[in-house]
Amino acid sequence: ARARQHTATVIWLHGLGDSGLKWATVAPKMEMPWAKFVFPSAPVRRTRLRLRPTSAWFNVRSLCSEEEEEDTQGIAEAGAYVESLVAAELDKGIPAHRIALVGFSMGGASVLSAALQTRYPLACVATLGSWVPHCVTIRPHLTSEIPVLMCHGDCDTVISLQWGRASAQRLVRQRGGERTRFREYAGVEHTATSEQLADIGAFLRKYIPRANDRAVLDGEDG
Repeated sequence: ARARQHTATVIWLHGLGDSGLKWATVAPKMEMPWAKFVFPSAPVRRTRLRLRPTSAWFNVRSLCSEEEEEDTQGIAEAGAYVESLVAAELDKGIPAHRIALVGFSMGGASVLSAALQTRYPLACVATLGSWVPHCVTIRPHLTSEIPVLMCHGDCDTVISLQWGRASAQRLVRQRGGERTRFREYAGVEHTATSEQLADIGAFLRKYIPRANDRAVLDGEDG
């Protein structure tokens, strides 16, 4: 029998020093056979944080302090790259409202950079142990309707809980609180736990549920 074409896409970005391949195992856990999952890998580059070249979406000196000088150009380029992945899915016939973004750590900062400035009405955005870069200009008139879920462990010593919470509060101030959700996880460090992944799966299924072909073409969820 011919395989059924997917009706939604989830673009998922990894963190510093990681790869998309290592995250691909989370796709079945989302329980979304109607969705295609895209796990790109960041380019290998020199960063101020590590002596040797490593995979990174942009340059960083430290992930432990929000006061560090940001790689404004690199963050903008990461956001533009995510936007290009979205555009590629649009060209394949997947509507913007059936495309979701997910990211861990700097991958989360990258997808937020894209989603908070995008011209596309995306389905939703979810992050784990992440933050909103200061250099990102939030465009509420374009993105205020995009649901955002930020998951953060309260024992995260890489991206502090306070940093993540401050980012969520900034989203609430500039976009309104109805579409921004910040969830804390007791005893969780800078990682992705089964509880966090289950919550992200439920979040994704809420905003890009199974849909029949007619509903997708009509721009309605089914």
